[in-house]
Amino acid sequence: MNSQPSASEIDFDSMIQFEAGELSDDAVIDLFQRLINSGAVWRLQGFYGRFARDLIDNGYCTLPKEHPFPTES
Repeated sequence: MNSQPSASEIDFDSMIQFEAGELSDDAVIDLFQRLINSGAVWRLQGFYGRFARDLIDNGYCTLPKEHPFPTES
């Protein structure tokens, strides 16, 4: 199983803007919802998964049925 997200799952330009603090709150939520929907967020650096989980826990993003939050086995 490939643990790296594919390039098609990631909007690199938006991620760079996010890391530089250049995205609006709405754009951050949109970026993370797309990363969550693709499942890529759980295979990126740990910060992204933790940030996504915080957005989900606070009602800004939702988990899709086809890519649930990964659990440790």
